[in-house]
Amino acid sequence: MPLSCLHIWRRAAVITLLTLGGAAPGWAQPAFEHLTTADGLAQSTVWEITQDRKGFIWMATADGLARFDGHTFNVFRHQPGQPGSLPTNDIATLHADRHNTLWVAPRNGGLNRLRPERETFEHYPTTLQGEAIGQASITCFAEDPEHLWIGTSEHGLLGYEYRSNRVLRWPDARLGHSVTALLREGDWLWIGTGGGGFFRMHLQTGELTHINVPFSTDVNERHRGISVIRRDRRGRYWVGTQGQGLFRFEPKTGRVVSTFFKPGVYETVNIILDVTEDRAGNLWVMTDYGALRYPGGEMTRPSVLLPDPENEKSLSTHALKKAFCDADGNLWIGTWQGGVNILRARGEVFSALRHQPFNPQSLPIAKAAPVVSDGQGGLWVGSNKGLTAISPDRKRFRQFT
Repeated sequence: MPLSCLHIWRRAAVITLLTLGGAAPGWAQPAFEHLTTADGLAQSTVWEITQDRKGFIWMATADGLARFDGHTFNVFRHQPGQPGSLPTNDIATLHADRHNTLWVAPRNGGLNRLRPERETFEHYPTTLQGEAIGQASITCFAEDPEHLWIGTSEHGLLGYEYRSNRVLRWPDARLGHSVTALLREGDWLWIGTGGGGFFRMHLQTGELTHINVPFSTDVNERHRGISVIRRDRRGRYWVGTQGQGLFRFEPKTGRVVSTFFKPGVYETVNIILDVTEDRAGNLWVMTDYGALRYPGGEMTRPSVLLPDPENEKSLSTHALKKAFCDADGNLWIGTWQGGVNILRARGEVFSALRHQPFNPQSLPIAKAAPVVSDGQGGLWVGSNKGLTAISPDRKRFRQFT
């Protein structure tokens, strides 16, 4: 059963809110649900989370690839002597592309893709300039219509060509050997490196432009590594680092400015692991010491979310990894040895979807069941008059009788 039928019966968790200057006015404490190994999660450390077009949630864990259907887990691991299994169990990252292909990158395990019809994996050995890099350590993915772009920790930027079924290496030496963050937006590929390089590459011309990030001069180079690049709905680009906090790039000015940085604690809250915007426009920043939340994306003093040892319903741990907002607006947060935290989207007022006589853009009858999500934000509603398809914005109704 896909995620669209998700009805997790586990207890909900209410997070404890600590702030840098008081809770955001009018914002109720969010309620999290937890998924752990007791629920069937492969391992309690979850590096990455994504969703495929069927609605399944996929989780890259330190001990296998986990697929969650809303009720149960199916775990894929290395099976000795079976060539169609994963090469190793520590899954560093993954990506579901526009073709609904799931690409899986075990740590030091090269590029692999799932063959869903057999639930086996195809490994892509690559040779660049005579050098075999079949066990490349992949850090991140991005895609355009012609390529799957691949960041690696030792071979720079790679590109898998869908048409030729080949993996090629991008030759520009300015990127160095370690590409740690990728984002594709329109005709541009945004690139972050382990040495703190921030670039954008025009996908049509290949032109590569370096963008200066104003790092503190007294910071070790390893703290300058760029861990994530994201774009919000306002067109701002967010650049997270491995110890220098969070930066913002404004396209109109071409300048990068520091947005969040706490001096003297490079190993904790200044390590930015992810930046995610939820359906309501709130900006979530995952750090090595809790989550920062900017209500409405406003750059006011953020709320800081931390676990509370006296409250079993708080965040499971302060060591957060990647976050993911699914097709229904739910926020999933992977952690270091704390499983998965889920924040359900709110504001979905089902009582507002009523039968309105003589209005075809409404439910056909007053009582309708069941209700199932299509995994893309839309709904299917059943009744004794057939099926009703409701668009994600809840404004268009299509009747099937």
